[in-house]
Amino acid sequence: FDKFICFDICEENIQTLNNNLKNKDVIYEVYKKACHPEKGKKISVYAHQDQKGSIEYFGNSGNVGIKLYSNNDNSGYFKENKIDEIDSITIEEIVEKYADMKLLKIDIEGAEYDFLQDKDISKIPYIVGEFHFDGKVRNDLLVHISKTHNIIYHSAPVFCFKRRDL
Repeated sequence: FDKFICFDICEENIQTLNNNLKNKDVIYEVYKKACHPEKGKKISVYAHQDQKGSIEYFGNSGNVGIKLYSNNDNSGYFKENKIDEIDSITIEEIVEKYADMKLLKIDIEGAEYDFLQDKDISKIPYIVGEFHFDGKVRNDLLVHISKTHNIIYHSAPVFCFKRRDL
């Protein structure tokens, strides 16, 4: 790939990316934005709470998110654990601005459904991502993506898609 365009909701992740790519022969841009279905919104960012009620969110991917939910073990993303508020970016904005995009890699902790469901993704050659949760929600999204793409690899929750015309 010639260039990487990155969006993340967590300043610590952005700093880690910058540190990891410092002095490397990699061209990239990174923006602190939330991938979201609505344009121009301020999006709340929440720390993940573990089963014991701890919200240690630094240093581990998946410890921050924008979608509120709780698991059976009382872990999850809860309104009272809001840590930030950032601007949104939609898939339409990304596709328009980066029309020559070859690959969309997505791992947004459960928000991928709202971000991609019923959106036009036909211009994206490859999609790779973690599609969290089981059941109807994930199945509906996989069916939507499969309208224009074939699954070329999966080991749940990771799925890789290739556009059908390639």
